[in-house]
Amino acid sequence: MPCCQAEVAEQLSRVAGAPPELAALYAHPWHRREFGSHLTNVVRALALEARGYKVTVTELAGWEHSLKNELILARKARARGEDAQARLDALLAAAGVRPKLVRILGR
Repeated sequence: MPCCQAEVAEQLSRVAGAPPELAALYAHPWHRREFGSHLTNVVRALALEARGYKVTVTELAGWEHSLKNELILARKARARGEDAQARLDALLAAAGVRPKLVRILGR
């Protein structure tokens, strides 16, 4: 099974009918991989917020050492985050992807 970022990048390659402004963000394979990586981390953070976690996203190491250095910290704060769930649902619909993380967690 591919990693989450690779899965999202692959799904982006099959998105049909995306607005041209959005599709331009991942028209080229390298951009698709990088956009898919960023989108994956945004989905992870929103999924945590939707499940009631207070989320902080920070840099793990300097960009000069690693391009993949995003650290997502989460602390349980409440039962659910309906606003975050609505933002997650809207983002997934706009991007036309459904990562395994979201499929496993369900609504």
